[in-house]
Amino acid sequence: MSQKLWQANLSTKDKSNLYKFEKFLLKKFNYKATKNYKKLFNWSIKNLDLFWSSIWDYTKVKGKKVEKFKFS
Repeated sequence: MSQKLWQANLSTKDKSNLYKFEKFLLKKFNYKATKNYKKLFNWSIKNLDLFWSSIWDYTKVKGKKVEKFKFS
């Protein structure tokens, strides 16, 4: 079963948090926004520290931010 059940239209994608986050990454890291979850997922895996640092900044977490995130 590989048939898509639903796909967001362009207007919905433009308003999505995913796209807003991608635009944030564009300003910060020159990341090309494509409204593509798989591309962002792959970037996040290859750039763990940049990804989590940008999540911290984008969501405006209050607290002491570390530059190197530790993963178990």
